[in-house]
Amino acid sequence: LLMKRCILHIGTEKTASTYIQGRLYKDFNNLNEEGIYVFTKIGVPNNRSFVAYFEEFDKAFCLWKQSNKIDSLEAKENFFEHFDDKFNEEVAHAESLGCHTAIITSEHFHSQIKTVEQIENIRDFLSKRFDKVDVVCYFRDPYDTALAGWSTVIKIGWWAELDHFLTKKCRLDNYYYDHMRIADNWAGVFGRENCLFNIYDPEIDTLENFCSITGVPLKALTWTYDGGKPKYKTRFAKFVNPSLTLLQADAYRVLNKKIPFMKGKSEPFERNEKNVGAREYIFNNPKYNFGTIKSSLEGDIREMFRSKNEAFLAKYFPSVKDYPRKVSRTK
Repeated sequence: LLMKRCILHIGTEKTASTYIQGRLYKDFNNLNEEGIYVFTKIGVPNNRSFVAYFEEFDKAFCLWKQSNKIDSLEAKENFFEHFDDKFNEEVAHAESLGCHTAIITSEHFHSQIKTVEQIENIRDFLSKRFDKVDVVCYFRDPYDTALAGWSTVIKIGWWAELDHFLTKKCRLDNYYYDHMRIADNWAGVFGRENCLFNIYDPEIDTLENFCSITGVPLKALTWTYDGGKPKYKTRFAKFVNPSLTLLQADAYRVLNKKIPFMKGKSEPFERNEKNVGAREYIFNNPKYNFGTIKSSLEGDIREMFRSKNEAFLAKYFPSVKDYPRKVSRTK
């Protein structure tokens, strides 16, 4: 017998995936009671190992590979030697708990799974274990995605200038920003009727929206306050993996140059605690909460993507004319 349903949340990156994942795993037991299971043996709370199982091995630097000592194809094969069996065991465990739906979530599907063949391999793997697979994906304006992406790489130790990063990354031939190809590939393999695509809006609670389109009961993701009505945590109550302010980003870049985030590139990956401590100080100090990250290239980049954005939205979201923009809340 196959498990009834799998919700495959594939990102994209910079669309509040970390926020969704954090809530799903924090309320793991509540979800079980509602018949919903989140996996514990494929990476928590980001199911990064599941993605890595299907991605092609290369020598490019990656924190996941670094942390798991995967520096060759042989090392990857050894790491995943019993992956199928372990996954099957966890599906069986979920069924023993009375769960009818399982969630797999990682924004790295977006950045690491780039070919139809890889997506077909994922479909074939899941179709042996689930009656139905629904693919959930949020799409965000390419320029805004790149801006948030630069903030992220600064947080993990880079010090590249913003305009240099945007010039290198924001290209029409970069699959990462090609929403039409991403949507067509996944819809072509899983079927458009099984793809729950949505536009990311930074001004709404993405968890609420995720629950609404997937049928995951929002009531399972709650805290009850003293004597009060159960309430869920909204996106603006506490930002998860927030973008940096302009001053924070500048301070991080200087810090990363002077005190590297990583202690070299030796195995295993090891953080430099001096860098970590200094970054925490910068992030938590109110005086650095100043300025909005902007680029002089914004107009050119938005214009470069305009026709592709319009074509994508017309095909998949005909009632949407443009991507929502984030409202600045810094001084």
